[in-house]
Amino acid sequence: MENRKNQNQITSISMLFNKYNFKIHKFTNKRFGVFFSPQESVATDSFRLIRISKANGDIKDFPLIENIKPKESFQSFILSPKCVKDLEESIKRIENNVPLPILKNAVILKRNNEIVKFGITNLDTSQVLTARIEETEFPKYKELFAKYSNKGYRFFRLDGKALRDLIDFLQDFSASLYKEILIGFPKSEREPIHLKAEGKEGQIAEAMIMPMVGDD
Repeated sequence: MENRKNQNQITSISMLFNKYNFKIHKFTNKRFGVFFSPQESVATDSFRLIRISKANGDIKDFPLIENIKPKESFQSFILSPKCVKDLEESIKRIENNVPLPILKNAVILKRNNEIVKFGITNLDTSQVLTARIEETEFPKYKELFAKYSNKGYRFFRLDGKALRDLIDFLQDFSASLYKEILIGFPKSEREPIHLKAEGKEGQIAEAMIMPMVGDD
């Protein structure tokens, strides 16, 4: 588990959070919450693990909110899924009405041992959103990513919508309790990925999707 000492390490860095840093609340639970560090936000439910790096941009270009300068360094913290969902909704409500791209982000205005304050603005109006920090521990996710990133994984570039449509269909088709589907990965990125599911009455559904081959 990430110990409190590591979580509270102060790192100097310009940090902007966009809606995706908050949207990952759907991949966690009350036990773990969402972990925020100056580099990224992270969520897990012990079955899935996802991290989103900080948004690009110079925090010095972000306007003052209530005459408070956004923080360029802060101690890492954990928030509850519900709290992070509320923050996501607040950002979504203003992101379509901002005159500058940088204003689609939230910044940290204050962080102490109990609460963290985020600031959002579209220049016409500003909001300060207060969230209570959870006193819990978070898994050592960096060790997991480091461990399995060196296992010789092959990455395939796929059409996300085409893949999602196939997976949605196969999950609906699957007769298993947990709607499992099987996914087979080829040795070459020029070969199709194979998907399979077992339905009711002995039916079998199989599908293939070709990777998108192109320059990195």
